[in-house]
Amino acid sequence: MATVNEAALKQPIKEKSFSRLYLFVGNEAYLKQKYIDLIVSKNVSEAFRDFNFHSLDGRETDFDEIANCCEALPMMGGKT
Repeated sequence: MATVNEAALKQPIKEKSFSRLYLFVGNEAYLKQKYIDLIVSKNVSEAFRDFNFHSLDGRETDFDEIANCCEALPMMGGKT
């Protein structure tokens, strides 16, 4: 998995060329949430967000939950 800093993350957001998975870590909760919200808004239609968007908190997530999200097929959209 590649490590990307804040400056390098801005380019794929601008170009809408996203990786399949992002793991946000760090002490700046505001910045993490800001970039998560930007990526979500560019990728997931608001109409199908309840069906196609999965957000997991690492403190409360087990491997089975991650696997279930990865195996989920998109509903009425190109991505999940």
